[in-house]
Order: sequence, then C-alpha cells, then structure tokens
Amino acid sequence: MNPSAKQTSYTEESNVSATRHHVFILVESRFAIPRSLCVIVAVQQVQSCLPNRYVKRPPMYASIHHCITNFLYSLPQLAAIQAQSDAVILTQFTSDDAFTIGTSLRQRIRTLFPSTGAVINITSTNSDNLLFHCTTSPGVQPDNDLWVARKRATVKRWGVSSWYMHHKMTGSEQAFQKKYMLGERAGDYAIHGGGVPIRVKGVESVVGVIVVSGLKQHEDHQVVIEALEQLLETQRTS
Repeated sequence: MNPSAKQTSYTEESNVSATRHHVFILVESRFAIPRSLCVIVAVQQVQSCLPNRYVKRPPMYASIHHCITNFLYSLPQLAAIQAQSDAVILTQFTSDDAFTIGTSLRQRIRTLFPSTGAVINITSTNSDNLLFHCTTSPGVQPDNDLWVARKRATVKRWGVSSWYMHHKMTGSEQAFQKKYMLGERAGDYAIHGGGVPIRVKGVESVVGVIVVSGLKQHEDHQVVIEALEQLLETQRTS
C-alpha cells in the first residue's frame, strides 16, 4: 500500500472521528441551553463535514450517521422542543408585534437562505384574523400556502408546534391519522416543522400562530424560534 495513501486515509478517518466528537459536544451544549435547541441540525452538519469519498462509500459514513442519529433520538426531544416554546413566551402580542416579527423573519430568511423562497404567515387564534403574510423571494408555489394552512391547523388544534407533533408521531402520517381518528380529514393537518404557537405571559391559551413554509422543516421551525427570541429580548429591554 502506498504510505502516503495510508497516511491520507488515517488523517481522514481521524477527521471523521473528530467531527463525530465535536458534534456530540455541540448537541450536548445546545441541549443544555434552551436558546439553541436545534439538535437535529447536527446530522446535517455531520454530512457537510464529511469528505466526498465517505458520501460515495457509505460504510464509514453510515456508521457515523447511525451512531449520531441514535444519540439524537435518545434525547428527550419532545421536552427539548417544548422547552424552546416555553422560552419564548412573549410579554404582549399585538398587530404591531406581528408586523415586527414578520418583517424580521423575512429579513432573516433572505439573509440565511437567499436562493430559497418561503412563505411567512401570522394569524391570531381567537379571531382568525390574518396579521401578516408575505413571500421572501421568487420561487414560492401555491402549494406552500396549502402547507401553511395545514401547519396552522395543527398548531391551533393541539396547541404545540408542528415540529413537536412531528416528533411525537416519529414523523409517521399513518400513526398520526390513526391516533387521532382523523380519517379523511387527515390531510387538513401537517406534522412537519414550521408552525409555532404564539404565547403571552399570563394568558393560558395560544394567542396566535406563526408559520413558515418553503425551507427544510427543521429550518422552518428554527427561524421562527429565533425570531421570537429576538422579539422577546426587545420586549424585555424596552
């Protein structure tokens, strides 16, 4: 065997091992801090760090992916996702706040995902008034509005984020339909990330729903959480 090739292989395997180590640290640190509880993103981060040859040759990659995926799914994910929502309970929510968070979300998505179009939708739950609706860039399809409606219906009915429901049902549409005996109405709801309830301190029920559709589902969810964090910080300091 060529010594240099052996050295290269050893170095890459060391890098992969280091990647796995750092991702575990990343997950553990983010799990400890509710502000950064986007643990599922770690799997995508591993993929982006792996050399191309491991994507083409699955054994090494598959082992790492399996190990990290099992670790992630061993965490109390429902509690973690709920902790995110509990950490962004607002001090108030008005139509002005809806406009503030809507424009903030639009700018955030345009900055982080400049080539991906998404829909942002904010509504109240007591009156069903539309408070904010826009697209972030060209490329949005009418289908995105259908996803918005379905995610919103999920949040409004169960009072939790659609990402929470996704993990509660382990992503199974069939299990979701069966558990809640939805029958033909199952299509009215979506258990994909992106629908997040708006809560206000001292108010028992959900006062509004924010939905993002067009990114990957964990990204749909996370950008809303981060925008809520930003609004809450502003409310606390004003």
